[in-house]
Amino acid sequence: MTDEKPKHDYKSQGRKNRQAGKRFEKKVEEDLESKGWIVMRFAKQVDLVQSKLINPKPHYNPFTKSIGYAGTGFPDFICFKQNDLDNFIIQFIECKVNGSLSPIERDKCEWIQKNLHIPISVASKGEKRGVINYETK
Repeated sequence: MTDEKPKHDYKSQGRKNRQAGKRFEKKVEEDLESKGWIVMRFAKQVDLVQSKLINPKPHYNPFTKSIGYAGTGFPDFICFKQNDLDNFIIQFIECKVNGSLSPIERDKCEWIQKNLHIPISVASKGEKRGVINYETK
């Protein structure tokens, strides 16, 4: 009998992480809508090389033999809220369960703030269950 440790199942872990991320995005969307924001999924991607917003590249799934575009934009949501002066407040929201951005995502946030002048916030899970924290970057 050998004392081998079972190998980590990365495939199932990845599936669980994606599902948890989608559930968290849905909760963030519902939370923002309950606070009076109009929330839409952002369908563009920041290209740092060309320094512009582009349409996301298609992703081919060899298992289903289909091409997918859904959920590929950065940031996740663009939100609108009307203020008292008949103007709209615009804000981007990026959902991260753990609240930390990768270095590429931080560069994309800087590009958005520099070129589009729109604030971007990162939504993360709070200390207590059901609490969502919003941190402006």
